[in-house]
Amino acid sequence: MQSSVSLSPHVMELLASRMCHDLISPIGAISNGVELIEEFGMETGDEAMGLISSSATKASIHLRAFRWAYGASGADSDVKPSDIKEIFTKWVGLTKAELHWADSPILTSFMPPRGMLKCLLNVLIIASESLGMGGTISFEVSSDDPMTFLVAVQGPKLTTREGVLEALSGNLSEDQLDPRNVHGYITKVLCDTYGVKVHIEEAGENSMMFTLEAQA
Repeated sequence: MQSSVSLSPHVMELLASRMCHDLISPIGAISNGVELIEEFGMETGDEAMGLISSSATKASIHLRAFRWAYGASGADSDVKPSDIKEIFTKWVGLTKAELHWADSPILTSFMPPRGMLKCLLNVLIIASESLGMGGTISFEVSSDDPMTFLVAVQGPKLTTREGVLEALSGNLSEDQLDPRNVHGYITKVLCDTYGVKVHIEEAGENSMMFTLEAQA
């Protein structure tokens, strides 16, 4: 199932702000590294090159994830479950969290419905952002028919950005959005567009589970 959905200029502006916020830091660090080399020469070469290398890696991971999370390519048949696992493993590697990914035979035999992997990546990003103090993210396929994904989050204290879960549940209007929670709104829009039902189950401040179910 796929419906036509349009986003208002306000939402697109907020989404652009969110992406730029996440990219400014590593790109700025690359610029700082170059400036160090230009000013002090190779005396700071190792330090500067380390800064440039780590920052370029972070920027590349974010750009690739955003391309699949927000761009048209994320729903293409060329994007496989293994691709989502690979990029999200790298994304988690930039955080204090750990990823436990249960490979499922069904994902090597059949492709999930179009757009479902895109929705999964967006939910995984929300999950990772709740673990600023560290913890674990677990992924598994709980059902083949209908295709159902489970994303479980556990940590010493979950700290979801204000309004993100409300936006993902469809309980936040556009005028309540800001760059911190617009990702939840976009994720909800994408799930509705591609016929993926999302359910959130919170269990206190230490655990949370997201269920993504493909709709007929």
